[in-house]
Amino acid sequence: MKKADPQTFQIAAAHIPCIHHHTTASRTASPQEILTFQRGHELLDSVRSQLADAPLRAQLADSMQSRALRDHTWDRRLQSFLAQT
Repeated sequence: MKKADPQTFQIAAAHIPCIHHHTTASRTASPQEILTFQRGHELLDSVRSQLADAPLRAQLADSMQSRALRDHTWDRRLQSFLAQT
């Protein structure tokens, strides 16, 4: 399984909406958190939809940042690591 790029979490924490290539890792995010694409025309469609829809950009940024702050903090990762040992 391909893991999510660390930059994806940095984008989320920075409260910026993200369009990500549809990988195994990006499938764990909901469409309310991240827009994905598989082909070039899908990327262009996603970019155009975000440019035309400020509330969509804000909703994506809010959702992604909330999840990053809830699930991807060092405290949460340490808890997960310790639970596995």
